[in-house]
Amino acid sequence: MPSTRHSRLTNESSRRTFVAYQDAEGAEIFNEELAECMKHSMFVNRDGTWVKRPVEPLVLNQRRAKYKRLIQDIEDGKPIRKANKQGAKPVRRQPALWELWQTWESNTPLRIYYGEPNERLEVVVAFLAHIKDISCDSKTIAEVQDDRMDCAGERCEELFARRGWTSN
Repeated sequence: MPSTRHSRLTNESSRRTFVAYQDAEGAEIFNEELAECMKHSMFVNRDGTWVKRPVEPLVLNQRRAKYKRLIQDIEDGKPIRKANKQGAKPVRRQPALWELWQTWESNTPLRIYYGEPNERLEVVVAFLAHIKDISCDSKTIAEVQDDRMDCAGERCEELFARRGWTSN
């Protein structure tokens, strides 16, 4: 059954503020994860197996530019649609979270889990970034994805509690 939840990012709006998660000590957790994601791609070997490899500096710069455009669109209030290999959808395991996705060259799937606090309609908080591992069987892929969602959910609960925020 399709979800009836809708992220505010799928609607046009006034300006938004994109916030990268920091832990209680101020460590730039999200930005560090994102930087690591940008450095690698998934490639198919001749035998059909997937491997993670470092990307060339040009590709790294292209990824940074694409991500920067995405964040600029979010902050400008533009709706995020499935065009341009990106979109936003609810996370099945964590009701407070959404998944923002972007597909890079060689079908490398970037996933960002974010939340939208009820008290701050203009704020979007990015909690976790990862490259969806598509190098294994579907059961393992789902288990790894679930683990990432749960980690993002814990970060969301911690930050929202620290700020006195709630979510739907």
